[in-house]
Amino acid sequence: MFRHSVSCTLHTPGECSRAGAWVNRGIALMIVLNAAAVVLESVPQLDSRWHLAFRVFEKISMTLLALELLARLWSITARPGFEHPVQGRLRYLLRPLTLIDLLVLATVASPVDLRALLTLRLFRLLHVLGLDRYSRPLRAIRIALAQRIDMLVIGVVMMLLLLFFAGIALYFVEHSAQPTVFSSIPAAFWWAVVSLTTTGYGDMVPITLLGRLIASVMLIFGVGIFAIPTAVIIAAVLDADTKEEIEALHSRREQGS
Repeated sequence: MFRHSVSCTLHTPGECSRAGAWVNRGIALMIVLNAAAVVLESVPQLDSRWHLAFRVFEKISMTLLALELLARLWSITARPGFEHPVQGRLRYLLRPLTLIDLLVLATVASPVDLRALLTLRLFRLLHVLGLDRYSRPLRAIRIALAQRIDMLVIGVVMMLLLLFFAGIALYFVEHSAQPTVFSSIPAAFWWAVVSLTTTGYGDMVPITLLGRLIASVMLIFGVGIFAIPTAVIIAAVLDADTKEEIEALHSRREQGS
């Protein structure tokens, strides 16, 4: 009975008692504070003044994370599909959110400063705060995207080809006029990326007539080609939303009858 209670609190927070809801709010608060601490530590003045407090808080949060992970591993066998004491727990350990927790815990023993990985735990807020109730529409979007995977692949390939040809063309045209700016083809690729994505930092600009002509043509075509993946994704989202509305309407009709 206790195992089921712990499992409900940690794995399905939306189905538990008020006490379970408060436990998950505490976990969510700890995750947010971890992320905030990583950000504040990057400020030299704050780190020099509160360095010890940051270290103590990090140790406390890592200890609580380890205890939470152990409790989730212990109680996961109460969930359907994870009943086996070994295989069920191994399957749970291989889930993305659990792997993130393991990665965060591994940063404690790492000789390299990997505290920034603590911010990865923000993904757990989707589960801890019960936001995974939106998994059904997200799954519908994923299915709709999978049905359009060929169009997405074609769009991405066209984007990469345009970046490749634009970088090479601008290098051969502009290198003699700007040897220090368009110093190599990889450097020209940087121009292609920031230009075709309409970022335009202005650190690399064609100055020859032919270079400007080629850049103009590439940018005009780039507007359309770079819009293809976005259009495919938007169409998938709209299609998934329509299917959700139709399913909800059928469900209401069935309940009414």
